Amino acid sequence: MPGGEAAIRQPWRMAATYLDAAFAGSPPDGLDVARRNRRRWPHVLNLARRGLNSPVTSSAGRLFDAVAAILGVRDAINYEGQAAVELEQLADPRRAGRLPRLDHGTGQHETSRHPVGQHGVGHRGVGQHGVCHRGGGTAARCGR
Repeated sequence: MPGGEAAIRQPWRMAATYLDAAFAGSPPDGLDVARRNRRRWPHVLNLARRGLNSPVTSSAGRLFDAVAAILGVRDAINYEGQAAVELEQLADPRRAGRLPRLDHGTGQHETSRHPVGQHGVGHRGVGQHGVCHRGGGTAARCGR
């Protein structure tokens, strides 16, 4: 969480770190979230990469906040969970797509931040509604 609590109030910070990790330090050029926050983007990545004032989190809330920022839903929040709530409101269950399970041959379902980041960015042309629902489906699969 680059900047500690600032990453909660500014979900774009988590988006920057997830994209940095998902694309091995080279996210695609032209991302709107990077453009909107271009002045602070390099500083935030520097914090995260060096581990300075960047506590590690496994919070699904931070993940959904990051997806909301990537999709342009919200870069800053006024209350805890706002970005995730607004992202959820965009979901359109009529467009539900079935994505592969993330079991990697282990027989156990896993979560992974990387497929979410790459999936969300890779499907920007689908629109917020489709990516939002697909992103939620990618974050974790339960059951066979």
